[in-house]
Amino acid sequence: MKAFKSTEAHGYFTSGWVKGMSAKQSQDDKMLLLGEVVASLATIELSDDTVYLGLMSMRRPEDWPYVYQLCKETVEKHSTKNVFARVTDEMERACKITEVLRVRSPWMLVKTVAKVIEPSRLVYRIPGVTTQPITPQNLKEVALYDECVMKGLRDNYLTALTSDKSTFSRVAHEKGAVCGFLVMQPLPDSSAIATHLVANDKHVAKLLLLQAQNDYQPAARKGIVLVVPLVDDGNRPSSHSFAEDLQLLGDTVSCLLYSRSVLPFAYKRIFSLGDFI
Repeated sequence: MKAFKSTEAHGYFTSGWVKGMSAKQSQDDKMLLLGEVVASLATIELSDDTVYLGLMSMRRPEDWPYVYQLCKETVEKHSTKNVFARVTDEMERACKITEVLRVRSPWMLVKTVAKVIEPSRLVYRIPGVTTQPITPQNLKEVALYDECVMKGLRDNYLTALTSDKSTFSRVAHEKGAVCGFLVMQPLPDSSAIATHLVANDKHVAKLLLLQAQNDYQPAARKGIVLVVPLVDDGNRPSSHSFAEDLQLLGDTVSCLLYSRSVLPFAYKRIFSLGDFI
């Protein structure tokens, strides 16, 4: 069993364990790994001091120890940074990931079942709000708005996210200022996930979702998936009521675990955190 690591642009890294690994040179001088991948994860550097562990997977249930080892090595490598992950109950039980990510947020994330939302549920009351695609020209103001919500400057990450040709993105303005934005991407089942939906209120969020469902084929044909924040204290945030208002059903629930401290996201303005999957 051997480990591998690969690097892509914008601070995105992948690593994993391969059984029976060998390598050969491809025509573009990149190394191709040949073998059975038993576990892998992606490391995304969201900011200078924050790293997210995503896409954690394994081939068989008995391969959880390799996922744990990847997490442990990543936390050790980034010992001066705050590393965090979205963790399901199954992963927490099988992987013992709390041994390396010891700090638990009171907030959880609820992933909804894909659904084409009834247009009557996306009625909004926000006269004067305009929208446009996110472009390199307006990305800076989008990143500044995002920084107020996510408590970290993520301009490189947002650049990578919105430059993907399969991505749908919109930014909303009110009186010349950003009041919300949406980034949506296709899922393997051809539905669409709201990778990032943040807004001043639910009316702006509904406007952005309505435009996506009208103009983005994966959303129109197979439906929209939200990843909704839910606080574990008996109180239900506006985002959860928002999902209920849209008649979306919960699918999976995950907690947020950190290596150093809980990030103080402005959850009241977050209507979907699908980038943390």
